[in-house]
Amino acid sequence: MYLILKWLHVVSVLLFTSGMLVTPWLVNPLCANPRADSQQDFLVSVRSYHQKVTSPALLLVWALGLAMAQSAQWWSHPWFRAKLLVALLLSAQHGAISGRLRHLCNEPERTFPPLRFPWFALGMTLVAGLVVLKPSI
Repeated sequence: MYLILKWLHVVSVLLFTSGMLVTPWLVNPLCANPRADSQQDFLVSVRSYHQKVTSPALLLVWALGLAMAQSAQWWSHPWFRAKLLVALLLSAQHGAISGRLRHLCNEPERTFPPLRFPWFALGMTLVAGLVVLKPSI
């Protein structure tokens, strides 16, 4: 059962990560100026993907990850606690991107600063390192 949870968790992480990395790349060019109708339609489609794929993938990442943690009894391991902290920060960044997408879709005349996503890549790198290496910290 653990291997099935792990497989589904990895697939969910891939879906979540791809959505989180590609969304700012697609959206940032449209943040600096008021948007035309075609640009608004594009943003609505990006937001729809984010709502239908990236957000559910995040929920699966959490549910499956916590199920694996329970199965393997990782709660007291320092590497797991560090991973949880980074995962919470990545989830917060997901919330920030979701909010920006909502504002972009609902306020076509308003301009926004670009989304910053190198932190997401760094966070995912830290999570991957903690999971693979399982350091004693």
